[in-house]
Amino acid sequence: MGSHNWDGPGDPASADRSWPEGEATQENRPRRRGPFPPRIMPKFGGPPPPPTGSPVVPPPPVSGAGTHGHDHRHSHTAGVPRVFIVLAALIAIILLGICAAGVLLDEGGGQPVAAEGQTGRVDGSGLIGREGLDEIAAAGELLRARPYQVSFRFRRATSLIRADEPTPVPAATLTWTGELRSTGGAEPSWDARTQVTAQSANGAELGVVDSLVVVETGGVRYLNSASYSAGRRPWTAATGADRSTYCWPAGTFRRADGEVTAIPLPVADPVEYLDVESASVTTESLPENVTRFLLDDAITPGDRLTAAIHALATSTGVDLPEYTLSITVASDGTLAAVELTGTGNADGTTLTMTVHSAGTGVVVTAPPADQVTG
Repeated sequence: MGSHNWDGPGDPASADRSWPEGEATQENRPRRRGPFPPRIMPKFGGPPPPPTGSPVVPPPPVSGAGTHGHDHRHSHTAGVPRVFIVLAALIAIILLGICAAGVLLDEGGGQPVAAEGQTGRVDGSGLIGREGLDEIAAAGELLRARPYQVSFRFRRATSLIRADEPTPVPAATLTWTGELRSTGGAEPSWDARTQVTAQSANGAELGVVDSLVVVETGGVRYLNSASYSAGRRPWTAATGADRSTYCWPAGTFRRADGEVTAIPLPVADPVEYLDVESASVTTESLPENVTRFLLDDAITPGDRLTAAIHALATSTGVDLPEYTLSITVASDGTLAAVELTGTGNADGTTLTMTVHSAGTGVVVTAPPADQVTG
């Protein structure tokens, strides 16, 4: 008889597939398992290769097998090399890691964030230690090494009232503008010609509150107010580390409680706002290689910035004003502008200082002694 499907022990490929010589008997006939004839019954795991030249015929379904035509006890991964299974697992792990990183980045707004208690600069490529703050300090040193001028504008809320109208008009904001000139150097002399105006809640101008000239030289600050003078001399002098700048309301303005008192004003030299011990710093690239540094309200000031913020607190009536700083540095590394924006308890307060005419000679002269009181 011909070949048959092997169902005994050992390797089917090496087995003797022919019938013994002579007539088959019960003893030498191959054992049959199940109701299938030996030529049809497949060995679970696939039939042996058919004889050469015969067509390949798939085995019929086996009772108890699924739609794949094999017993469910047989593994679906049988015959799949283990290396492919391991590789697939590794790819799945990598993909899960990428997805997790994407979720974390999205929660952070897509921007790198400084760790708590850490100080430095974030510029889209990560935190860079104190480099940002050092660049800011260096920009101020470069500017102060020579004469410079500053256009400034300060605005805050006010309770002044214009009282010369039939019905008094309350002012909503007070605006101080002017031009400051500095000689630069370690102990600079400077002067400023300024004007203070008031605006109503709808932005309408209510008039000039005061015109003020300030001169600082030799450790003395001189004030000349159009609305106030001590005796018959136009200038008032102040000395000491806590010397400040004030204006006085003109006769048409007074406070809501009827009092007429001096109005304190902040420091208008931008270099005094660069002494920062620590802050979270981000940068913005502007045309012509200009860089803008943005310092959030978690700022730890140095001594000079502390003094400037003290003057700001006095001028706004807020003990510890909250604020942010925007500092612009030119392509040559020199300070170009500083903008302070009040936040939280100082919301609505702004101070903008723009540098110009750097290097142009500045001469500051104290007023004649016979015109000074103090």
